[in-house]
Amino acid sequence: MVPDCVKETSDQAFRHIDGIIAANKQSDLLSFMTGPNTPPLNTTSELLKDIRQFADERSIGISAHVAESKSVVEFTEEKHGKSGVVAFLDDFGIPAKTSIFAHCVHISDHEIQILRERGTSVSHNPVSNMMLGDGVAPVVAMLRSGVNVALGTDGAASNHSQDLFETMKTASLLQKVHHQNAGIIDPYAVLHMATAGGACALGLSSACGTIEVGKRADLILIRLDTVHNQPVNDLFSQLVHCAKASDVQTVIVDGQVLMRDRQLRLVEERNALEEAKKANLDLMARLNALSF
Repeated sequence: MVPDCVKETSDQAFRHIDGIIAANKQSDLLSFMTGPNTPPLNTTSELLKDIRQFADERSIGISAHVAESKSVVEFTEEKHGKSGVVAFLDDFGIPAKTSIFAHCVHISDHEIQILRERGTSVSHNPVSNMMLGDGVAPVVAMLRSGVNVALGTDGAASNHSQDLFETMKTASLLQKVHHQNAGIIDPYAVLHMATAGGACALGLSSACGTIEVGKRADLILIRLDTVHNQPVNDLFSQLVHCAKASDVQTVIVDGQVLMRDRQLRLVEERNALEEAKKANLDLMARLNALSF
């Protein structure tokens, strides 16, 4: 389904990634990962070996969408004789402490143990999984096994929203209804996935994810004195189940205030929206000109 004009050889892709890393090597706020989008659908065994070597040589992580749908698992069984995608990737050293596997909806108990033993983090994307009808990830089992689980939104094409407050609430409610147990996952665990879990997955636990002396001041200030946030009986539950992205009043990154009282300080919002609209029109025009 990918048009030929945007396909790359592995050498082209690796050179492209090297160029991006080189162009941004002075930034303290950027780190990099690479990897196949949906293995093994869009990769080969040889490419997986090359990706592992490439990542190791440049000391970067690997990110991939793993076992998102049943069809990918079925393909892995039929094509490679492996019972699951995580088990298949383990043959090539892809699961590791510096790896993030998005989704992990259709994985076995054995594969959960592989993730735990390798120190691989999982990015749970509940809204996307629901929208695409993929299924329910075994988040509770992963957490109980000691797997680090973070929260993600997936791309806008499979979510229509990049709202992590929405993601927190959905992550909580989805596990409750799936297990038919209102107490199966507590709000603090969900908030931890959205903060410390994400920092751990990105290898940034020493820099952010929690408020501690010596860490970067990466903070948001949330207004809770609104009708939908009252009364506040349990702060963790309130943040997960009631708070909205629009309640965020101030955003601070590494000590620099980027938004105060919901006013962006370094970006002109109207100009940014206009540029985004132009980019969208340009992208759609180029896509329409392609022959699929």
